[in-house]
Amino acid sequence: MTRAKQTPPAPTENLTELRAQVLRQPIRALHTAAIWGAGRDNAVGAIAAVRSDYPDLHPAGIGHDPSYGWNWEPHQLERERDGMTGRGLVAAFERAARFLSYASPFVQTAINRERTSHSWMSAAERITGGNVPNGMFLAAAYALGFRVRQAPGTPYAFINLGEGAIEFDPQQGAA
Repeated sequence: MTRAKQTPPAPTENLTELRAQVLRQPIRALHTAAIWGAGRDNAVGAIAAVRSDYPDLHPAGIGHDPSYGWNWEPHQLERERDGMTGRGLVAAFERAARFLSYASPFVQTAINRERTSHSWMSAAERITGGNVPNGMFLAAAYALGFRVRQAPGTPYAFINLGEGAIEFDPQQGAA
């Protein structure tokens, strides 16, 4: 199945207008023609699927190395992972998914090693107007079919979203 070519979004100077445009967008998966319906159940199901496929993913990112400044025991990691389907984190997942869906015309084959998930997460927060934890951004990227590779020695990751995606941000290059 081939996917129809999307037109990149036009840059805008008005953050409120852009935010409204992004939040109206349907959430589209990259690897299928599927469009998520609105509602918590769909997002919770997507988070649960990603969580089972990626056991090191948690709300703060990937892994639990003590060098990250986290001294978690295995039961604490599992408690953090269980919290990914809580109301606030589901809303953050949906914000990240809407941002990634809106930016999907800028998907590239190669993983972009110029920006980490932290940088893209910050752009998603600015544009959608709400908090998006790194791990929930990565969960949305996995769920939508983005290629994700962990940045060595960090809880962050690189994804295959091109630099052009930042151009529709009114604060260009600030991500």
